[in-house]
Amino acid sequence: MNMDINEIIHNIKPELYGYLHDTKNEDVCMLSIEKKIDRPFSTVAFFTVHTKTSNKYDFVLKIIRHNSINKKITEKENQATVEYNILKKLFPKFASVKGCSVPEPVLVKPKFELYVMHFVKGTLLMDNFKYTRILSPRKKFHTLKKNMYQCGQWLRYFQKFTGQEYKESNKAFESVLERAEDRLNLIDNIKSEYIPIDFKKTTMHFFEEQRKKIKDSKILVSGRHGDFSPLNMISDPKGLTVIDFLGYQKDPLPVDILKILIFLEDERMAFTSSSKRVLCLEKAFLSGYSDKVQASKQEILICEGMQRIVSIYGHLSHKNQLFHHRREAIKIINNHISWFMNQKTPVG
Repeated sequence: MNMDINEIIHNIKPELYGYLHDTKNEDVCMLSIEKKIDRPFSTVAFFTVHTKTSNKYDFVLKIIRHNSINKKITEKENQATVEYNILKKLFPKFASVKGCSVPEPVLVKPKFELYVMHFVKGTLLMDNFKYTRILSPRKKFHTLKKNMYQCGQWLRYFQKFTGQEYKESNKAFESVLERAEDRLNLIDNIKSEYIPIDFKKTTMHFFEEQRKKIKDSKILVSGRHGDFSPLNMISDPKGLTVIDFLGYQKDPLPVDILKILIFLEDERMAFTSSSKRVLCLEKAFLSGYSDKVQASKQEILICEGMQRIVSIYGHLSHKNQLFHHRREAIKIINNHISWFMNQKTPVG
């Protein structure tokens, strides 16, 4: 992608203006680009369209960026098309679910690996996790607790809307184990003093042992978000909107559930967090999800192990952290390593 953002906007104007005319009966008089953000896996531009009736519509343009870390994902399928198509499927379905939504998609340009969606107003849910801190406002925490209930509810409907089916175990866990091994290789490259020398060998052996126990099983799979965390959730008075479906595909049901549970376990280890409050959030999330996970102990352990490895890499790769954040990261990393060494039971 060599075009600058102005060229890209100019390229999509005819379709965008046609969309507003056909769906909103609006004619455009001006378009203004508000902000552009370059991120590791995408470039995002926020822009506003002003119409002749003095209305304005806010949009987000997302361009997929190729990165060595997401190479296997972007090589499989055009991710702009993947994200656009899943939003197109989910948006009308979530319209009937109170407190849960996804952004409304507008158009996709596979050639340029970009798509456009309506802007979602609100607060990044991750920013509200400051209310898990000791002595933070109780009213704000209760709003966060409600959001975590909606998070569980959203996931339950998401798995329903994307459909559930059975796969052979070797196919069902292919991407899960591929992601785990990929992150283990990245961890090896960091050469951290906090990681045991034989950690990769130990963890891969752990995964292999779990797979042997379900070798001939049929595994229930459903839609998997890709990075189901508060970093990809927008909170507003109406509820919760989940964004950023890069890497969406079908995977075992526990993958997204364990992403949240491991995130909350890490959060509980923050020096200023109230463990009681974080546990309340975990209960709220599981209550929102409500259905018991249809998975064996081995399926859960494989998904949990992968998410713990992802967390280890995330905390190792964050550079220039403040001293207390580094101490928390070390504490979290040691906790995950101990889990593998002790072969604990699943969280939650």
